[in-house]
Amino acid sequence: MYLSPWLATTISHRTLRDGYRALPAYGFAVQSAQLAYRPKSPVTLGEAERTEVEAFLETIDADDDVQNVFVGLAG
Repeated sequence: MYLSPWLATTISHRTLRDGYRALPAYGFAVQSAQLAYRPKSPVTLGEAERTEVEAFLETIDADDDVQNVFVGLAG
């Protein structure tokens, strides 16, 4: 059974592990799973501030040692 390439939900790491192990018994093939962070209080920035923060984040993301960047900015 195929659902989606991206299924996001808020769960604990223990629930993720248990679900990852249990899904094949129900006909699902788990291709990947990972933990991510979602901000509880997203921050809204003005255009100038947002441009500055985005430039900073691009610089960090360009570093080969950085794997993931999580930010608490509102859409």
